[in-house]
Amino acid sequence: MKIEKIDLITKPYGGTDREYPLCAVLLAVCDPKEYLDEQLESLGHQMDVEIDLYLSDDSENFRQLNAKCKVLSPKVFRGPKRGFAQNFRFLLEQVERNAEYAAFCDQDDVWDNDKLVRAVRALEEVPTGKPAVYCSRTIECDEGLRPLGVSRLPKRPLGFSHALVQNVMAGNTMVLNRAALEVLQDASRRIDRVPAHDWWVYQLISGCGGMLLFDPEPSLKYRQHRGNVLGANRGIRAAFGRIRHVFGGVYAGWIDANIAALSETEDFLTPQNRHKLHLFKTARKAWLIPRLLGYWKIGIYRQNSAETLALWIAAALGRV
Repeated sequence: MKIEKIDLITKPYGGTDREYPLCAVLLAVCDPKEYLDEQLESLGHQMDVEIDLYLSDDSENFRQLNAKCKVLSPKVFRGPKRGFAQNFRFLLEQVERNAEYAAFCDQDDVWDNDKLVRAVRALEEVPTGKPAVYCSRTIECDEGLRPLGVSRLPKRPLGFSHALVQNVMAGNTMVLNRAALEVLQDASRRIDRVPAHDWWVYQLISGCGGMLLFDPEPSLKYRQHRGNVLGANRGIRAAFGRIRHVFGGVYAGWIDANIAALSETEDFLTPQNRHKLHLFKTARKAWLIPRLLGYWKIGIYRQNSAETLALWIAAALGRV
């Protein structure tokens, strides 16, 4: 669901003794940390939302926090050292029951001052008890935070049939409501690993019938540098990278891991999406015609015609 407009007028916050809603910010860090101070400063400038910072350090040498980090009074953990996705999942599992919202946070970004309040205002419109995840576009920047462009806006609807084969919900912009947080905490404790935490969130929340909120306005500066675990997914270089992943078997390996995680937690899925998951698993093992027919029944797609055509070629070649 595309967000048309977010009302940022400050509202009184009832039900607790806090002035503002509480958001757990999940900051997974690893060496190098040269840009961390700027991100911490942006966290300290968030408007109209109280922050409870959870920090997991996946570095080989666990270091003492600097003064700027201590001001935010973080809950600090030694990371599991199983990669960025498992580090974020580990943090997700630590979030306490008093948090109404949870947001993933990358160490190299710089958040806009209204990043969290925009997400909270959008999520407040979701019916109580219904899982929902908010995300937004980003301003892609160089190492010095000079703007390079804005991330793409999805052209086609978001949903489980899309999430099975592509992720467009960037983890560094994601904010979860309480219902989504509880689903993901329970699910995370049952699974071993996923290739990307944000893709897993997109799959599970769409699969359980939750709401997917995509803000067309950017909410942060996404720093591009040589140390990025994942960079901006655009341009010719990125396109060739995707082709290599498909024909080198990397993409199929990601799908394998995602299916394994979904299969362990399929009781969260709606009956319709559970059926789609079973069709997807069966189709991947089938011969050409039954395979393509199975994918057609599920309705898999990517975000533009060229990518969808490439997906079907890969499917015909058994690379999905």
